[in-house]
Amino acid sequence: MAEVRLAQAQDIAQIEALELATYAHEGYPAALFYQALAQWPTSFIVYCEADSVLGYLLAAQGQANEQWIMSVLIAEQTRGKGVGKQLLAYYLNDLADSASAAQIKLTVAPYNHAAIALYEKFGFKKIDFLPKFLGPDADRILMALQAS
Repeated sequence: MAEVRLAQAQDIAQIEALELATYAHEGYPAALFYQALAQWPTSFIVYCEADSVLGYLLAAQGQANEQWIMSVLIAEQTRGKGVGKQLLAYYLNDLADSASAAQIKLTVAPYNHAAIALYEKFGFKKIDFLPKFLGPDADRILMALQAS
């Protein structure tokens, strides 16, 4: 049975494995996820089927009245099946209930057309192109959503 819920400490090994499978040595380490649980427990969300974590969303407070979606990652075998949509909907609904941000920002790789299309369906707009934002050959598109 599929479930979207807040991340827990017992999920971190699977989240780290998902990072490593996707990004190899450039993936986030477990220590970051443990820190995220402590600092942003309500903005760290997982998608699970049975006992398997197949995706996550991690967001954090930015400047005043601003949230940043830092990472959305879906297991390769699960992409295209609505997991990202479920994670984003859970996060945005929870954020709307708390009314803690006027704007939500994120960056996305320019070649990640599926993610860009998903964010646009939720009302995110392209704001800027950020060359080398994550280092050499790591351009990003800045997108933002005005919270209602």
